[in-house]
Amino acid sequence: MAWESSKSLLSLEEVMQEKGRFHHVYELSERGFLLDETTQTKLKHEDGSLPSSVVSLNTAYVRLSGELLNLWRELEERVGRINQRLRTYYEQIASFQQDVEAARRHYIGDSLRKRLLGDYRDVYDFFKDDSIPETTSFIQLYRGLNRQVEDWNETYVTEELKRTQSFFDSIDGKSLDGQQRRAVIVNEDANLVVAGAGSGKTLTIAAKVKYLVERKQVQPHEILLISFTKKSAEEMKERICERLHIPVEVKTFHGLGMGIIAEGRKQKPQVEDELKKVIRDYCMHQFYEHPHRMKELIDFFGYYFYIPKGIEEFETAGEYHDYNKHVDLEPLRSKVWKSLSAAEMIAAQQRQKITIQEEKVKSLEEVMIANFLFLNGIEYEYEKNYPHQTATRYHRQYQPDFYLPEYDLYLEHFGINRNNRAPWLSPIEEQKYLDGMEWKRQLHREHGTKLMETYSYYRQEGSLLEQLRLKLLKQGVVFREVDPKVVFEKLYRTKQKSHFNDFVDFVSSFLQLFKSNHYAESQFDIFAQSLNKKDLFHYQRALLFFRLVKPMYRMYEDHLRRTNKIDFNDMINEATSIVSSDAVHLSYKYIIIDEYQDISVSRYRLIEAIRQKTGSTVMCVGDDWQSIYRFAGSDLSLFTDFEHYFGKSALLKIENTYRNSQQLIDIAGRFVMKNKRQIRKNLSSGKRLITPVRVMGIKGKNDFEIALRRALDQIVQSHGPESDVLLVGRNNFDIKSIEGSASFRVKHLKDEVQVTDRTHPNLRISFLTAHRSKGLEAENVILINTANSKNGFPNKIMDDPLLSFVLEKQEELEFGEERRLFYVALTRTKHTTYVLTPDDRMSTFVQELIKEQQVPYEMGIEERKSIRDNPKCPRCLDGHLVIREQTNRKSTFVGCSHYPGCDYTANHPSIIHDPIVCPSCRGYLVLRDGKNGKFYGCLNFPLCKHTMEREDVDQMKRIETRMK
Repeated sequence: MAWESSKSLLSLEEVMQEKGRFHHVYELSERGFLLDETTQTKLKHEDGSLPSSVVSLNTAYVRLSGELLNLWRELEERVGRINQRLRTYYEQIASFQQDVEAARRHYIGDSLRKRLLGDYRDVYDFFKDDSIPETTSFIQLYRGLNRQVEDWNETYVTEELKRTQSFFDSIDGKSLDGQQRRAVIVNEDANLVVAGAGSGKTLTIAAKVKYLVERKQVQPHEILLISFTKKSAEEMKERICERLHIPVEVKTFHGLGMGIIAEGRKQKPQVEDELKKVIRDYCMHQFYEHPHRMKELIDFFGYYFYIPKGIEEFETAGEYHDYNKHVDLEPLRSKVWKSLSAAEMIAAQQRQKITIQEEKVKSLEEVMIANFLFLNGIEYEYEKNYPHQTATRYHRQYQPDFYLPEYDLYLEHFGINRNNRAPWLSPIEEQKYLDGMEWKRQLHREHGTKLMETYSYYRQEGSLLEQLRLKLLKQGVVFREVDPKVVFEKLYRTKQKSHFNDFVDFVSSFLQLFKSNHYAESQFDIFAQSLNKKDLFHYQRALLFFRLVKPMYRMYEDHLRRTNKIDFNDMINEATSIVSSDAVHLSYKYIIIDEYQDISVSRYRLIEAIRQKTGSTVMCVGDDWQSIYRFAGSDLSLFTDFEHYFGKSALLKIENTYRNSQQLIDIAGRFVMKNKRQIRKNLSSGKRLITPVRVMGIKGKNDFEIALRRALDQIVQSHGPESDVLLVGRNNFDIKSIEGSASFRVKHLKDEVQVTDRTHPNLRISFLTAHRSKGLEAENVILINTANSKNGFPNKIMDDPLLSFVLEKQEELEFGEERRLFYVALTRTKHTTYVLTPDDRMSTFVQELIKEQQVPYEMGIEERKSIRDNPKCPRCLDGHLVIREQTNRKSTFVGCSHYPGCDYTANHPSIIHDPIVCPSCRGYLVLRDGKNGKFYGCLNFPLCKHTMEREDVDQMKRIETRMK
């Protein structure tokens, strides 16, 4: 019916006028008979009866008129209902406008916006297609609410900033800057405050609490403030509860979880942190009961502990060798030998008829080969001199990679791709390498010696060990697997257990993240089923790791059940379940989380459960650039993808730093933002310092002490003899570099290590690891371990693709967490950060600062010459040439700093001090004797036949000198 579309109030009379024919029917129905009495009289028969047709017609009329009357009454009822509905909708329109006006007096959060839209959706749907003057303003307001909320909020913040100017001018005796004030006032349902290092986030949190209580009438008990450590929680209590006199609840996640469980269970649980201990106990006992697992562990150490990154993934061979400097290139056999007693060593030498000595090979691929031979009981000698003389004036004696004496079989591992190329070398070095391969093959053919070959592309394709096995079997080699128990026991001796310690640390981190996700044991099988079988090496590695770790997890869970204890992740997960089941009553209106960058999946779920039950507003404060606790379960994606987890949120930044100079934060900021997943910040500081970072190169322990002394002298000269200095290391054991020194006294306390400099006894020197230094500051900082090594900076053990199974998102940038940790170390200083680094094993991070940000580099001892001033290696293109001594120490030669990875050599030490680059092949020219006197010829002769007269070289040098 057309009248139903009308949205004005209706009357029955209006309907009747619109529908006139219904009025006629109504009048007829009142008579009860179709014909009037006169007409009935005329139609009656003589007996007074009406014709049957008339009776039938009248009967039909009575029936139809009754139906019409019923319809009419129904119409009256419907008109009434519609009128009531219209009156209700008009009242709701007025209510909507009142609600909006009330909301505009505060910051409108996303939940209120959604509630406004949801509560009045029916009204909008009823009127949206009509143009009734009374509803026009409502429809326009409703349709534009999303956009207008943003404008209203911005207006509210602007006005509130004016109203609260004097309030924020003095919070605990300090005045907040503009960004801090905005971070306090903005009141979205979920708020992420990204605070740069030294930007005053604690002051901002204190101001937020004071603002809520004093200006928004929020009761202190309705605010939950969470910090991650007892120390930071105590600092927060002291600042807010004692100095601001606001008795707000300040808890750690541990305390929050314990309190919820205690209320829900009516008793406190026993919480322990013995994961590493249980893993160690498992290694010491369960492996003996399950020898096949012990073998799997040895296989993991022998073949999969490190991930061999292919040389083809780098621009130059030198970059590849530099990357692999952290890798332990000592095969298992050498590690076992080093653990032997003197008697055991003599017996082994007599039995094997070979000299037992420490052994280092040239690549991870060679480590895998050596370990395969050793674990399968195949005796080998590494780089044994070939029995036939090959040494010349310009080439040393040929030493094949491996020799199997029992089978008189040689094995060469060639670094080529499937196309028989080595494109990572310069063209002429590649040709020399390929010619060298052919020369070796020809040499074996000439002397009738057996040569077996393996290639780098086997490793790239994940088939190195299988190809090696098949080739050895084809040569008749017999496999006699060594007893894994013997290897295990030898490796676990105190001096040889670094593999075990690193493995335990990594497994502990993996299981922390595993439990933080609330995974069950069956998840290991799900992980295994999801593996990509096309990537054979990583498939086999992950499968082996899961087989090793699954029973460790089971034993740990059994231990907790048997001792009636739970660990931290269990506690957080159980607390989440209790909150979700309404077993506790919580009345928080605001949840404020400090150091949010350290959040884990389990902690997030607990906060979200509380939020869902209480409708509380969340304010998370932290710095994704300082997210450094992944080993304890933290997951950076919970910060960088904040809105994905919390829904519509406000992103606020605090970018004025009051600790570092502008120059330092520029250097550190560019460094850490190599990871594009992190949130960009434009940090600014009023401080200026020309040289905020100084890198000092060292060579050996003695150089380290002298360089440290030089840095301390400079600090005293610039800032006085009573300055405070923080020594920062990557590991706890880094302090050992100065323990036992006559110049320093080291004292270990509960929370720090104090160092006394005998030359400057009034300096306040302390040592902390980079992790423990977070949140602290000192006038000057000295980084004391920035080596390119396994446990250097970056530490290369804790960055493993296996973590992708237990992280929401795996790091896209290699060593991303270590990069953030290095950023933390750099930014602890108020003035200068000194970086002490090995000249020949410089951290890749330090190299990046020097190359890309022009951070000045000097030797710690001024008269020392840096290896980086030496000419570049022509083979790997990234290493530097150095003088080496022959084994007999009777002569010297030139080698590459990337040895043993790069085995370039030249018998012309003069090129170190007088390098003349060949213009044809980029090799080096050296002085040679010719028929007509001395001339300069290329070291790559005969592949390169370029020559120059001495006079031409001298003239070229003079031109270069003038240009400099």
